Amino acid sequence: MGITCCRFFFLLNQYLERNYSYLWLSSTLIFIGTMQLVRQRMPATILILGLSNKETIEFQSKIRVKIFPFRVVSLLETNNHLQNIKIAGDCFRITSSDNWRDAVFVFVRAVPIVIVYTHNDIDHPADDTFVREEVMYILENNYKYKTIFVTPSENSSYLKKMFEDAEYNSKDALFIESQEKCYDLIKYMLNSRGVVPNVNRPVNKINAEYIAFNYETKRVEDRTDI
Repeated sequence: MGITCCRFFFLLNQYLERNYSYLWLSSTLIFIGTMQLVRQRMPATILILGLSNKETIEFQSKIRVKIFPFRVVSLLETNNHLQNIKIAGDCFRITSSDNWRDAVFVFVRAVPIVIVYTHNDIDHPADDTFVREEVMYILENNYKYKTIFVTPSENSSYLKKMFEDAEYNSKDALFIESQEKCYDLIKYMLNSRGVVPNVNRPVNKINAEYIAFNYETKRVEDRTDI
């Protein structure tokens, strides 16, 4: 009897081991599919503008993870499908027969936050005709208040000159030099404070609040350590 019971549990264990992997796989696929459907119904929170290359897609992929469940969209695409799949479901690349400008401008008007990412090309990325048009649309239609320019200092000076050539003031625009600082600011806005930019509270003002918040937090921590 004891041997029979042991054999029964042995066979049951073998059965579960054999079938559990399939159960786990099917459950994972159902979960991923459900999450994807839910995300497709979520409005976009952030629009990424920039050159369609590996670095910009990597930036979008990382920021998607860091501010989940908020949705980050773009119209980026490369010839590398392994890169494109990193932003699957959040890329609205249109066919060549459609007008990409109309799609971009609709998103710029609709989303709460725009990020112009030019960090991936040190040699004057704003010379790219498409990126330049996107930046000019933002300036001409007064969407600078909700736009973050993520760019190294070298490109920052070039973009500022482009502002001045077009007779727009660059002093109230927000230029951030690193991806990490951009991630932190976005998390502060969306996760910590639950705020989005508006005309009376533009991104540069929220960034100043964030810097002051960090300074005060550090002071409190320093006092606690004493």
